[in-house]
Amino acid sequence: MLKKIIFSLQLIIISFSISYANDTDNEIVIGTKFTIHSDILDEDRKIWLQLPPNYTPDGNHPVLYILDGDRSFNYISGMLDQLYQNGKTPPMILVAILNTDRNRDLTPTNTSIAADGITVPFLKSTGGGDNFLQFLRTELKTYIEANYTPSKFRIFAGHSLGGLLTTYAFLTDPEYFNAFIAIDPSYWWDNGYINNLLIQKKTGKTGNKKYTLYVNGQ
Repeated sequence: MLKKIIFSLQLIIISFSISYANDTDNEIVIGTKFTIHSDILDEDRKIWLQLPPNYTPDGNHPVLYILDGDRSFNYISGMLDQLYQNGKTPPMILVAILNTDRNRDLTPTNTSIAADGITVPFLKSTGGGDNFLQFLRTELKTYIEANYTPSKFRIFAGHSLGGLLTTYAFLTDPEYFNAFIAIDPSYWWDNGYINNLLIQKKTGKTGNKKYTLYVNGQ
């Protein structure tokens, strides 16, 4: 079942094609927007959320956390609904985190060197990945579980720098998530930092619990 869910979610993030909305009276509504304050990041963070069809507080729904929420929420929410309607995935809660400083939050190390080897000033804020993951694993997790009582099955997905961060989370502290999806991850980052980390870490199993990383790239 896990492989079936993850394969379907890979199709979601790759496709960029279909969107869906629930038609209620005269409004088209596909989710809810809210803001939570993060003491860890010292800022407010915007979150977009979609509950599954026929959601109930005791539904025990898995949660999909996605990065770059402002870019990805619409098409992923649509694809989740299509996959559910076709029996490919269970009903899931979608949590999309919007960016404030993408370069800061989605990178594990500080460097101003871009993919082409050129130093660029707009990367000077990079290296805040650990703080961002702490916000996600504690403050955001606490909010979601207090207000929507989901299951303990969690998936973390990201594209490009987001894929870099999902892989970093898998390698350094996988306990919070059950599965990780890295789409076209930026493994070039910081002279191949993540590749060196991969060599150092034992992946796939910690204790008696298994964790799965799915990577899709060009």
